[in-house]
Amino acid sequence: MSQTPTVDPQDFWGKISRVPKSAGDEVIERAVTLYVLLTDGNVPLWLRGSILACLSYFLWPLDTVPDFLPGGYVDDLAAMALLLAELHAYQTPTVCQRIENLMLEKFKRRKA
Repeated sequence: MSQTPTVDPQDFWGKISRVPKSAGDEVIERAVTLYVLLTDGNVPLWLRGSILACLSYFLWPLDTVPDFLPGGYVDDLAAMALLLAELHAYQTPTVCQRIENLMLEKFKRRKA
C-alpha cells in the first residue's frame, strides 16, 4: 500500500507563523496553496511528491539562500512559483475556496 506524501502540520503552520512580514504575503499564500494541494485527493501521488519536496525546501531554514538573510525567501518563492505553474489545472474552485478559508482563518486576510 502506498502512503500519501505529507508534511507535519505543526511544522508547516509553525514556519508560516514565523515568516517575516518583509518576505511578503506572496510567500505565505503560495505555501498555503501548495499545502492545500498536497492534501487534495485529486492531485496525483507523483505530483504530491513534488509538492512535498518543495514544501520541505521551504521548511528547511538553511537552503540555497538561508531564510534569516535579507531576501532569504526569494529562492523559496521561486521554487513555489515554478511548481504552482505546473499545478494550475489542479487549482479548482473547491481548492481555491479552501485556500481562501485558511488565509482568513489563520491570517485574518483574504487571498491576494
